[in-house]
Amino acid sequence: MWTLIAGRLWLMKELSDSPIMLGFVTASSLGPMLFLTLWGGVIADRVNRTKLIMITRVLFATIAFTTGVLITFQLIVPWHVIVTSLATSILLAFDIPSRQAMVANLVPKHLLPNAISLYALLPGGASVIGPALLSPTVTIIGLEGLFFLVGIAYLLTVVSFALIKTRAISNNNKGHSIWHNMKQGVFYIRNQRQIASLILIAIVFGVFGMSFTTLLPIFADKVFLGGLNSYSLLLLAEGVGGLVGAIVITKSATVKSSINLFIVGAVGFSLSLMLFSQSGSLTIGVGLITLVGATSVMFNTLNNVIIQTLVSEEYRGRVMSIHQFTWGSTAIGGLLLGYLASIIPAPTTLLLSSLVLCITIIIWILINPRKHFNNAPKVQ
Repeated sequence: MWTLIAGRLWLMKELSDSPIMLGFVTASSLGPMLFLTLWGGVIADRVNRTKLIMITRVLFATIAFTTGVLITFQLIVPWHVIVTSLATSILLAFDIPSRQAMVANLVPKHLLPNAISLYALLPGGASVIGPALLSPTVTIIGLEGLFFLVGIAYLLTVVSFALIKTRAISNNNKGHSIWHNMKQGVFYIRNQRQIASLILIAIVFGVFGMSFTTLLPIFADKVFLGGLNSYSLLLLAEGVGGLVGAIVITKSATVKSSINLFIVGAVGFSLSLMLFSQSGSLTIGVGLITLVGATSVMFNTLNNVIIQTLVSEEYRGRVMSIHQFTWGSTAIGGLLLGYLASIIPAPTTLLLSSLVLCITIIIWILINPRKHFNNAPKVQ
């Protein structure tokens, strides 16, 4: 998915060399989840999650093929990129909660933290392979070829999910209306202080942290003066870092041990992003973006691990859907950073954003002692 977003960002840069339009791509790629993710969580707790994911994957493929066709016939314009990004985001609001909650239906509960950490290796590996292929793919078969390949990949995942057998989920939620289920989920999170605080800091992380990807095309082209090759290299380095981060935390996937690494990831990400914003050469930038990738995966994965270890199975889909506000918050950050980069230099924009994130993380650590998570009730 991140390769698809990266492709759209570069496509928009080719169509309209505007930081604001890049911000709109990020916002439209993730924004609708802010409004629809609660619905996605409710549905995830009421239906067969595997079948729902298969449906969304077919639609993802259709969108990718449509984009490829528009590029092939030279009909693509900026609003097409925005519309296809919006459609993808709407589907993600239903796809991601079911996909993340489904992990709990595949493994015994005592292995859940390890399973979630191993699951993080998949997007980590994809984030390495995808960016590595971005530049040669576009060079050989063009951007349209990239989108056709993405569409084929989505269809292959449909086949994979068709072969998966999961444990049936409880049907207790079907006895109430969707609105009632939604309110139950919100009230549940409100009463679970540890879960609520983890979701809130992840939302801030999305706004002021993960939205840095919006500015990567500008850094590649304007700061490092390397164009598409530099952009692909930065994405590759970020992906390699993410893969390393996922491997590191796989051996520490329990609530008690994970909270320390979670804090290390949070602080490390904000500091490495600050340094990256001021890097003047591609070599230094690649090294720092690798660290950014590693620490971002540490933060995001361990945030997921701790929440899923604490949450009750009955509310898992709804909690994970609200957790996806972290993805939606990246859309807000993308717009904010895109706008700021249009009036002040991109490095200054990223420096200010990462500074705000660092201060917020320090405050969060001070008001959320680690013992609160170590002593929290665990899933039985």
